[in-house]
Amino acid sequence: MNVAKSGIFLAINSILLLSTNYIPINTISLLALASLMSAFVIIELNLKTGVVFTIASLILSSILIHNKFHSVVYIITFGNYGVIKYIIESKFKLKIQYVIKIAYSLMAFSILYMVARRFINVNFKLIYILGLEILYFIYDYVYSHAIDYYINTLKPKIIK
Repeated sequence: MNVAKSGIFLAINSILLLSTNYIPINTISLLALASLMSAFVIIELNLKTGVVFTIASLILSSILIHNKFHSVVYIITFGNYGVIKYIIESKFKLKIQYVIKIAYSLMAFSILYMVARRFINVNFKLIYILGLEILYFIYDYVYSHAIDYYINTLKPKIIK
């Protein structure tokens, strides 16, 4: 049963990842939406299955997404966020969570920057860090509400 549920979520994740090839706008939104599937797997099953799901999702993103830079963005920032968020929020108090999330996002953005500058000319300014951090916390806020919506509205309607 666990394999079937995670397979359904992986199919939805794959459809969203494939959509980035055919819907040229809102690529970041599609990647962010795809990242929710790992959180849903953790909610429905457990962390271990969520980690396996996330690894499969990251591998599939490198295969399914034609624009490899989009795939790298998913792998570094969005794809693993369900697992990261679960670990941070289940192990640490609220104030520490924010510090860890800031550190995580800075690390992810730094890695993304180092990768991006190898392939494209990136004109980096310090103000971008502030902008990315604000966007990251908006993403985290929306992600949390999507999880709440799933738990309170969708999960009760899923056949067990």
